[in-house]
Amino acid sequence: MTENKIELKSVNELLGMKFFVPSYQRGYRWTKQQVNDLLNDVNEFEPQELPDSKEKTWYCLQPLVVKEMDSERKQDCGLLYSEQWYEVIDGQQRLTTIYIILKLLSENTAFPTIQYQTRPESGKFLANIKEENNRDNIDFHFMLSTKNVVNAKKNAKEDPLKPDFVDKIKNSCKVIWYETQDNAYEVFKRLNSGKISLSNAELVKALLLKDDNFIGMNADAMRLKQLEMAGEWDRMEQTLHDNSFWYFINPQPEDARFECTRIDFLLEMILRSKKNDKKEYKYDIEKELRLNDYFIFSTYSENIAKEGWEIQWSNIQRFFRIMKAWHDNRQLYHYIGYLMNLKGSDKMAMLRDLLCDAENPKDTFLSSLISRCQKSLGIGEKPKDKMIVEVNFASWKYGPNNDEIHNVLLLFNLATTQNQISEVSRYPFDKHFEAAKKKWSLEHIHAQNEKPKTEWLDDEINQLKQFAKSFRFTANEPDTVDKMSTDFVDSINKESIVAKDENGQYQLYRVIVGAMMGISIKRLNNTFVLEKEFEKDDHLTNMALLQGDKNAAFNNKLYPEKRAKLAEYENVEKESLFVPICTRNVFFKHYSPYSTNPLLWDKQAGIEYVTAMTKVVAAYLQLDAFLLKENDELKSYGVKLKESKK
Repeated sequence: MTENKIELKSVNELLGMKFFVPSYQRGYRWTKQQVNDLLNDVNEFEPQELPDSKEKTWYCLQPLVVKEMDSERKQDCGLLYSEQWYEVIDGQQRLTTIYIILKLLSENTAFPTIQYQTRPESGKFLANIKEENNRDNIDFHFMLSTKNVVNAKKNAKEDPLKPDFVDKIKNSCKVIWYETQDNAYEVFKRLNSGKISLSNAELVKALLLKDDNFIGMNADAMRLKQLEMAGEWDRMEQTLHDNSFWYFINPQPEDARFECTRIDFLLEMILRSKKNDKKEYKYDIEKELRLNDYFIFSTYSENIAKEGWEIQWSNIQRFFRIMKAWHDNRQLYHYIGYLMNLKGSDKMAMLRDLLCDAENPKDTFLSSLISRCQKSLGIGEKPKDKMIVEVNFASWKYGPNNDEIHNVLLLFNLATTQNQISEVSRYPFDKHFEAAKKKWSLEHIHAQNEKPKTEWLDDEINQLKQFAKSFRFTANEPDTVDKMSTDFVDSINKESIVAKDENGQYQLYRVIVGAMMGISIKRLNNTFVLEKEFEKDDHLTNMALLQGDKNAAFNNKLYPEKRAKLAEYENVEKESLFVPICTRNVFFKHYSPYSTNPLLWDKQAGIEYVTAMTKVVAAYLQLDAFLLKENDELKSYGVKLKESKK
């Protein structure tokens, strides 16, 4: 096993070194914007004292991937055999830029030597950049452009380079020195083909497997230990690539920073969870991640130097085992999955806190999980120092309470899944996330729009006529229910459905909407009207979770139309769609087993729906349910703390 060396080198340590840029590298192409960004970053960077250390923070200049050239390679490239040269595999753009910056700003400096295999004149021009020669070679143009940007920044009246800029770039800026023993061109191809990348995880792995970590072991024992650690690392990465695990545990599963290796997420969460002696988090990690692509690596490098590699490796193993145990335990899986997907919370902070809580005994941890789930609904919160002991779901309305409605509907689905007899029954958070990318929508079970669409197909009119045969009618002599039903069905056509009355209302369509809600139809002066008016139902009694892009297909449709559309979506031969279990149940009236008309969504169906929901959620969160009925009306319903907990 050949070891790839990895360490941090300050710019000062690169001075006097010799670098060879091979023919497979493109020429120098840094833009004015890239140069300005680097100058501004270093200019604004202020080294800070590290706690419990004599070291200071430093600015990361990204990896410099090199290979020391052997005598044969030096001979092939026309280099002196006696000199130590490094072939630059990745990082030559930044290396060249640093050279130009120091050449212009620093006196009495031993500059690095940079030689280009196919563009030897570029090396000479770099040492003495002049305006008159800039058209002889495209490299010259970009090198001169960089020189002009540096000089402009140096002489700027506003926000010029600070007096300590040169000292900072020499001593407080470091490259991640990655010295490979592999074939240089093959490494270059891999780095530039997108197949691998020097991610934080790959760099941390290299730090952990360095030969220097195993001094005192014989060669065979060292290789065996390295192989054992590398194998375990790969198994962790493989597990993280199981989408059922990945989408359960990671609140940001498709963030670009986890594209290369998913174990980067594990390393990040360990740092997010690390506290100092004052029990405060050490890092403003969001800021650090924004400013430094290699913050994870640099922090682990510091921790290994200070605490030893064994502690860091042990932490990685321990945190992975915690996450895996959560996933494998069906009860924890659903509670934690809910907390990772609820609306209106900082989910990365939530996961960080859960990882810290995982140090507690199992019963204590489970109790804290349930308490967090209760608080997501408001139970146990203490606004104005008075603890909330009950939450009335009936007070929630579509619009102002969308987050609360979403959360209780998600809880209902998770609790229902958890209550399944099968031990393998699990809510699919991977499918939930795919749906969430198109945004979860709160779907009205029965249409709330009293305005019909403008054009109707013959099939749609015929379908409405079939629905109408199940409507309730109140007949006054000499009328009969059968005659009223026949007349009403016959009155439905493409023209009448969009016709307005003298008040500008879509009278027939409004009657159909009300009838779908179980309101009886009567005849008044030869016009069909509702026995009583209805109000829009924007409460939980009329809400279900549905994938956002499918919600548009449901818009303004009547309850039986939505029910038929949902059945169509569930036909995998036509379209595969994730429909949460309780959404399916409610549209097929699972919660109204004694309903005599499956095509109506009436007040009783809504009451039966939220009654089931309230009871299931209360039991799942170890709360009491309350259901206050008055004259067959459900005035209030929700959950409250058990008396013993108040």
